[in-house]
Amino acid sequence: MSTRYNIVKLTYSKGRASKYTIVPESWMVIRHSTDKRAVIVLPAEDASIEDCVKKNEKPAADWKRHLCDVLAVTDTFDDAVIAVLQYETDDLLTKDDEGNTHQDSETTEENSSSIELPSLEEYSENSAAKYIYPKPPPGFDENDTRWTLRHRQPGPGLVELVVNSKVFVEEKKLQAFTEIAGTSKYLTQTLMDLIFKREALSFCTYSQKKYRLDSPALNALLDYVKRVASVNGWEEIDIIDFNDWVGQKMKNTKRNLPASYNIAPRNRVELMKRRIQARWDNIEDGITLYKSNNS
Repeated sequence: MSTRYNIVKLTYSKGRASKYTIVPESWMVIRHSTDKRAVIVLPAEDASIEDCVKKNEKPAADWKRHLCDVLAVTDTFDDAVIAVLQYETDDLLTKDDEGNTHQDSETTEENSSSIELPSLEEYSENSAAKYIYPKPPPGFDENDTRWTLRHRQPGPGLVELVVNSKVFVEEKKLQAFTEIAGTSKYLTQTLMDLIFKREALSFCTYSQKKYRLDSPALNALLDYVKRVASVNGWEEIDIIDFNDWVGQKMKNTKRNLPASYNIAPRNRVELMKRRIQARWDNIEDGITLYKSNNS
């Protein structure tokens, strides 16, 4: 009977290298039938866990119990390692985004403390003339789309995505995301978080030129994904598919946009304008806006 590997998240992980780990079925002591909660046993030293898992060693008497949540189960050890890396990198991205959001919210609170808010009547009367889209985020520059990039200059720990592209990303995360990617779509959408600011992905749109993502950066991303796809033997990338992946990523990011970024419609005029604009966006999303350097 083949061994199955559980990817678990430890409830208490202080002192350990990661809150995620891999355990075979034989290390599961208790597992709830109604939820993901489980009790496992682990060696005291993190360094020995991987070797013990590979050898499918039986738990020793000095191993201690740990409460955890079972996130996934795989049939191979390699798949389990990839899954753990994916969970860890997703956490890193979430942490970065939360840090940026916290800084932006502090700035907003400081600026708003001295502003007198309009009455509901004044707001309703003038709301139709306000932005249909979210307010431009800090750093927005309609004359330079490089404002959308996370890193506009080279720096410690950064590497150029493609030679001479002037698109810089964190080298360690680039390597990790490239290693765990199984498809061109996954790699494209994951690397967009490394290349572009979260605010840019939330704010930018296809329908207005000054609100688009940086096209040279998207071209560099396409070139990089094509190279990885060629090395891994994936299907050849179609420019239409690439644009769809980019559009899906932007839409998904917009869905998670904090409420503070939006201007709630207060009357029928603004609501109608928003609906018309939304329909226009859906039409525009089908247009190929980003072309490869060779097309």
